[in-house]
Amino acid sequence: MDPKSERMIFSPRSVPLDMIKEPDTVENHIVIDYTDTIGEGSFSVVRLAKNQKEDKIYAVKIIDKSKLDQKSLELIANETEILKMIDHPNVLKFHFAEEDVRFVHIFTEYYRAGDVSELLNRRFNSRFRGFRSDQIYVIFSQMVKAVEYLHSMGIIHRDVKLENFLYDNMTDLNVVIADFGFAMKPTDPLIEDYAGSPPYAAPEIVKGVPNEGYPSDLWSLGVCLYTMETGDYPFYSLNRSQMYEMIVSGLFNEKLIKDSDMLQLIKGLLTTEIEHRYTFEDIYQSAWWKKKSEATGR
Repeated sequence: MDPKSERMIFSPRSVPLDMIKEPDTVENHIVIDYTDTIGEGSFSVVRLAKNQKEDKIYAVKIIDKSKLDQKSLELIANETEILKMIDHPNVLKFHFAEEDVRFVHIFTEYYRAGDVSELLNRRFNSRFRGFRSDQIYVIFSQMVKAVEYLHSMGIIHRDVKLENFLYDNMTDLNVVIADFGFAMKPTDPLIEDYAGSPPYAAPEIVKGVPNEGYPSDLWSLGVCLYTMETGDYPFYSLNRSQMYEMIVSGLFNEKLIKDSDMLQLIKGLLTTEIEHRYTFEDIYQSAWWKKKSEATGR
């Protein structure tokens, strides 16, 4: 069956009950709209699905197993297992999964507005010229809480980036982290396989050094904060080797950050020495966080 040309009706009754987060979905039928694509990857596509009984819209990630090798199939199974474990206001809500001979379908909450990267681009290309400082804090504070929660569950996201944070609307700016394709719950002290997006990658990742993984997520949060403030990555070049050299050096344009307290926080997160990189407690104790938390009441 070609997911690009047909509609499919699922009854979650056929899904193992331990995979269903909301028991009241068991009796409902889900219709996938194959005419509307909201996201696309090399071996997957994200479409909309509707719960006919409750008039609820889901996002469904459709993965073509026939195009994947064994390692990739293991990553898909791992993604589903991790989604089943997590439940937090700032983490994308998993509903259920369905698998047949060729496809895996993962049903999650649908965030109509899009991702933070798209929002940032629109803001910088408008009269606003980016986010206000209070908006940056509201978004970033939820990013931090999402990643901290994952770490508390023993999960490393490994692809923390603006594109993987979804939001609901400009008024509330409720944010959730999504895309757990590279996430892992490590069983060994050090990780020796590497994943993620190059502009957000930590020095230990680009150098291929075995590492704990958790501090690399914090580095990526620092990249997110810098990018939301400036509209640019702290380390970027079209030449991949040059970009990696920039990341390993840890040197970025500090002059673009006008708030000295924010700069101090970013420098703490973008510290190349893992043992000196900021922790979540360091973030919460930073002058910028305290100042913005008091000002926004969040």
